[in-house]
Amino acid sequence: MRLLQVLCFLTALLGVGVVAAGPQCRAMASGSVEAPSDADGSVAGVPASSRVDQPLILRVLLSDSLPLVNVSSSGRVQVLDGEEKPLGEWVSPVSVEARLGGLHLKSLSGDLQGACFILVPEKGAYLSCEDKKCRGRFRVDLSSKGAVLLLNLVELEDYLRGVVPAEMPPLWAAESVKAQAVAARTYAVQRARQNHDAPFDLYATTADQLYLGAGKEHPASDAAISATCGKIVTYAGEPIVAYYHSASGGRTRAGKLPYLMSVESPEESTHDSWRVELSLEELASALRKGGQDMGQLRVVSVSQDEGALGIAALQVRGSAGTAELTPARLRSLIGLDVIKSPSFSVETEGGWGLSREFREIHHWMRVDAVSAYGEKEVKVRYCTVTSGKLTRPMYYTYYAAGVEQRPEKVILLGGGYGHGVGMSQWGAKWMAEHGSTWEEIVKHYYTGVEIADITQIGVMGRL
Repeated sequence: MRLLQVLCFLTALLGVGVVAAGPQCRAMASGSVEAPSDADGSVAGVPASSRVDQPLILRVLLSDSLPLVNVSSSGRVQVLDGEEKPLGEWVSPVSVEARLGGLHLKSLSGDLQGACFILVPEKGAYLSCEDKKCRGRFRVDLSSKGAVLLLNLVELEDYLRGVVPAEMPPLWAAESVKAQAVAARTYAVQRARQNHDAPFDLYATTADQLYLGAGKEHPASDAAISATCGKIVTYAGEPIVAYYHSASGGRTRAGKLPYLMSVESPEESTHDSWRVELSLEELASALRKGGQDMGQLRVVSVSQDEGALGIAALQVRGSAGTAELTPARLRSLIGLDVIKSPSFSVETEGGWGLSREFREIHHWMRVDAVSAYGEKEVKVRYCTVTSGKLTRPMYYTYYAAGVEQRPEKVILLGGGYGHGVGMSQWGAKWMAEHGSTWEEIVKHYYTGVEIADITQIGVMGRL
């Protein structure tokens, strides 16, 4: 409380707003899973824009590629312009269409032309688009693609209510769900700070965090969010990029940031081990779909990355070229749900064949001119050159071809599900079931971090 008083004094002095845990957290912590704020984000009797302890309002991208969106609500919809000037109340549903020069808003109440609209539901109501029911407001702009840019303007804690149960089963061990809430909150705060000057803060998909809105809310995850309200993970005083994934297969992968170290991850999941078999034809087809036509694949080899979990790259050679496929690239080509993680080893099955590269050999050549092409054994008509020595004399001009392995099948043996960096959700579940608190879980997966309150990092309101 003393910290908040000091921040409020500085705020009054500087004339800016501080994003704080605010009354919403305190009300939810009292046992109610319903936020005390109205669906439009305001607190009864106090305009949101005038409060010093405004909650963080996130801009979540719902759509940016459709020429027309339809918005519905259980009540009437108040329409504001981009400066929040009221334009009237409209009957639901409301459609917004992208046109040359701006947006066209239409309902049974009439139609409007404008560059930007803000849609506000009645008290206690929600806005919905494409069957996704959302708290807060909608902002509609024209995207850079000439389509409708639809954003959900939603308070941080309300946003989490649509994220946490979408990312982790809400009835898992309570401490693991709390750890998930803190990781998701931290990720959202970090992205909001990073994208402050961008058109939006977060995607509503797994490109950031899966956000399914108010329709996905669950009392158990609401309780976890309330119990950790305002808590975030910091490193050197800054919110971390709190990556997390489904399962690690026993050990997480190291990221590029100092707190994203590779750590042991005891867990028991359905993704502990998996096997994927790919024929060369299937691999070639996937490469073509990804824009790399290698022709008929002939050779597959593996390069190892010292200290990494699995391979560094898959080297592929075909009749029309060569390619190096990293685990991430291979996953994107074949499918993230097929190759479940980048942690895998590679085996091949198949026979041998002749290389397409023929070399002319004369009887007067030195024998090491033949072996210099890296082949341990080559066939020269009825003669064989092995380890640089002729087994039969050669008096005429012949042609030699190298013998190389030509696999018929590539076998991937792996474990885990997801990118493998940061907190393993199945690992968090295992730790919680074995007595760990959410703080212990968070500090296990994120090295050298501290737990802080959102008010301690100096996030200033816009937002």
